[in-house]
Amino acid sequence: MKPTTLLSIIFVVITSLILASCSKSFESKTYAAISAAKKRFPNLVIFDGKEYELVRCLNIPNPQVKIQLFRPTKSPDRLQQMLVISNGNNQFYSIPVPSARFKSYWNFVYDTDSDKVNKASATFETEFNKALDTLKLNIDYDGPQVLNELFVSVLQARVINKTDSTNLTISHNHKLNFSDSCQTVDQQNHKAIAKSAVEDSIKYFQRGSVFLTDQKIINYSIVKQGKKMYFKIEVYRQPCIMDIVPLFID
Repeated sequence: MKPTTLLSIIFVVITSLILASCSKSFESKTYAAISAAKKRFPNLVIFDGKEYELVRCLNIPNPQVKIQLFRPTKSPDRLQQMLVISNGNNQFYSIPVPSARFKSYWNFVYDTDSDKVNKASATFETEFNKALDTLKLNIDYDGPQVLNELFVSVLQARVINKTDSTNLTISHNHKLNFSDSCQTVDQQNHKAIAKSAVEDSIKYFQRGSVFLTDQKIINYSIVKQGKKMYFKIEVYRQPCIMDIVPLFID
């Protein structure tokens, strides 16, 4: 065998071993981040890392960020998702994305239910900002880019203009007579978001947008704190959403 051929084979083998090692290291740190989230939120439905399957993965070249979305592999409650964000320095942070029934964690605007059973120690807003701070992504335009890609590309939310009332209201064939009716929630949501749209046009000279998902309407603004940015995230519960966990009977 020629020396050049032997060297080529050795190079390929070493490269393969290095890549395999990096892959295992990345996977283990991803699972470690999920385990850390499980300890932070004992009242949320969070599984061990290997009980999840990867749904979607996005790489952002600048800043160097990877966003992974996981969902339970076997559990019928597939809405209990997990986000894992990592940066170019090999640091990881996991953000729970539970279903809408965990009201305390989502901190829904206008929800009056104290939700003592599913009480969370923090909210999605605080977790997202902590992730940006931990990964040093809350400076300049890094934070807004990560937020936008997280909702649009990874969670696949729809972006609509806050003044687009057609997409922010629902129709009713009859009037509902209880205080927390779909109609009441819908009217409250639209009124608050419309007010926010006016504030956007006055403060930032632009027409703001919101992220629309099956269960939630996400409205955000940026609050500057020195050189860092903090994101104020308001989450509105979509009216008439049935959040039911399916039961599988053997």
